[in-house]
Amino acid sequence: IMALFPTGPDDALDGAIGMLDTLAAYNKEREAIGHRPIFIGIGLNTGLMMLGTVGGRNRMESTVISDAVNLASRVESMTKSYGTSLLITEHTYCGLKDPSRYGIRFADRVMVKGKTQPQSVYEVFDGDPPAMRDAKRRTTRLFEKGVAYYYFREVPRALELFRACLAECREDSLAGVYADRCERYMETGIHEGAGEIDLTVEWTNDNKIGHADIDEQHRQLFDHVNRFAETIKRDRDFTLAGPVMDFLDEYVRTHFKDEEEIMEKQGYPFLDVQKDQHERFTEYFAALKREIQESDGSDRYFLLFKIQVLIVDWLVHHTCGSDRHLGRFLRLERPIGE
Repeated sequence: IMALFPTGPDDALDGAIGMLDTLAAYNKEREAIGHRPIFIGIGLNTGLMMLGTVGGRNRMESTVISDAVNLASRVESMTKSYGTSLLITEHTYCGLKDPSRYGIRFADRVMVKGKTQPQSVYEVFDGDPPAMRDAKRRTTRLFEKGVAYYYFREVPRALELFRACLAECREDSLAGVYADRCERYMETGIHEGAGEIDLTVEWTNDNKIGHADIDEQHRQLFDHVNRFAETIKRDRDFTLAGPVMDFLDEYVRTHFKDEEEIMEKQGYPFLDVQKDQHERFTEYFAALKREIQESDGSDRYFLLFKIQVLIVDWLVHHTCGSDRHLGRFLRLERPIGE
């Protein structure tokens, strides 16, 4: 089943949770008469797409086509690997008006077919049975710290944290997946993280939108992202994250404003979408800055991981996705040579 929610990701997520709640009630009826329960997996992604009619004279149907649709399908298939009911992409997560309304935890940073950059994926566990949901809520930070340790290859420490999650809820399939990864790593030395924490991002002409000032700001972003990735690969010293945070602080205050002024001047039809994305990111960034300021240094791996996943990845994907769409619009409105 494919469903579209044009008003926002909150409606899509509420709809998905509603489906899981209805399924839980149906399964109770099945089990009462001796039948096995039915399980489903749901994947959500948020992005621009093309809606229209395809086919020929004898067979026509409406559909949507876009990279965003393909990614949603791939995330749905991941639910089988992780044993989870509901996964959402970082694009959906960052578009939620109030993520604290939901039970959400970081699931993985994965490479999907057709993508050159890792995609962050989150589990939403509001549709789980009540006892499992409560246990996951209690261990969310413990689990996410375990993921951070795993990606930094501090695997024995990560395994301790995942086992603690499983002690709280042995049905926590995602914690079980990571515990198995840790044990295999300790036996074979093979790290199964597909979206490594220290990947660099290549700036190419394809990333340009055709506006000199904005393109230079984007290029500087990629330069700082790469220096940060190289820094955390070489040295886990959390104080070395300072320069990239200072740059991002200035970037958020100036770049978003400059970009929105160009969109408004050129009549970009998705200005409201971009403004909403900028606003949400600014809120997440402010929350992370507060968390860093209040930290005593004991969670440095976790915070370094959050800088990379919640901040850097989002900006890179935003630049390579939404901003590239803006670039195509600007080229159509102002052909090269004018």
